[in-house]
Amino acid sequence: MNVGADLSYTHGLGRWLPPDRGAVAVWLNELHASVMAKKDQVELHPVITEFRELIARDPVVRMYLTQMIEQAPAVPHPSNPNLFYQVNIASIEEMLYLINEVLGRSVPFGGDHDPFVGFPINAIFDWSMGTPAGLAAFRNVQINAMVKRILDAFGAFLSSPESRYVINDSP
Repeated sequence: MNVGADLSYTHGLGRWLPPDRGAVAVWLNELHASVMAKKDQVELHPVITEFRELIARDPVVRMYLTQMIEQAPAVPHPSNPNLFYQVNIASIEEMLYLINEVLGRSVPFGGDHDPFVGFPINAIFDWSMGTPAGLAAFRNVQINAMVKRILDAFGAFLSSPESRYVINDSP
């Protein structure tokens, strides 16, 4: 974790995440704890298995992804410069399991427990994609092809009846 990196970035040019990065960190760390507790019972989505195989056979892809996770910065709390938000993603394997989990989750809207309406896969990559290794990784043709396949799989889920479980009558 790179404490003390330039943290002028607040919530991205597209404003796809809330300005309170702490809310995203809390959401992501709760997701991480939940996913890691059950990972031995989880069957990976075929696209995640394919990504894992690419990472295993391509040392450059593996290097970029490993380094971007290692380079992910800790983010200082806005009201206390001695307190840092940290995300618990420590390995490629953990990142893959997190992406696998959100491939089958709809994005709820509103409520105190929903820190943002956004793109959960982006929240997983947010901490590491702006690092030097992340910038290189997301210029890699093979990584971008896999991200497109992951997004296509997520889009297929969101277009399915299974994704409608978050729809309710609440105002």
